[in-house]
Amino acid sequence: MIKESMVFMYFNRSCGAALAFYQEAFGATILEKTSYGEAEMTDKEEEKPLIMNATFHVGNMKFCANDVLDVAPVVGNNVCLWLELDDEVSLDKVFEAFKRPDCQIVTPLEDTFWNGRYAKVQDPFGMLWELNYQR
Repeated sequence: MIKESMVFMYFNRSCGAALAFYQEAFGATILEKTSYGEAEMTDKEEEKPLIMNATFHVGNMKFCANDVLDVAPVVGNNVCLWLELDDEVSLDKVFEAFKRPDCQIVTPLEDTFWNGRYAKVQDPFGMLWELNYQR
């Protein structure tokens, strides 16, 4: 049977910046982070600081992330990550982190018909996030 599952996120040479943003916005905990240089996976100086593999937690969700070297990932709308927040204060705090010029508010934070507060946002790296607090 399946032991564990997680989301794997691919970045176009911006994984380190994305991890820093997720720490700020979500309070993410970085569990491990290895650069291509540390893993001796490249000889190109400009690729050595890029992230070969990182693992982090947001709440009880586990994520992996890396910088793709060969073919740039395409930003699209085929994946959206849902985060369920504990309370309205936490929801407001996370939503505020997305009020930056390099982020997009897709759906403003509002009360919903399912008795929740909800917003949909896009981070500076093209990832879509649905934020919800269920009353």
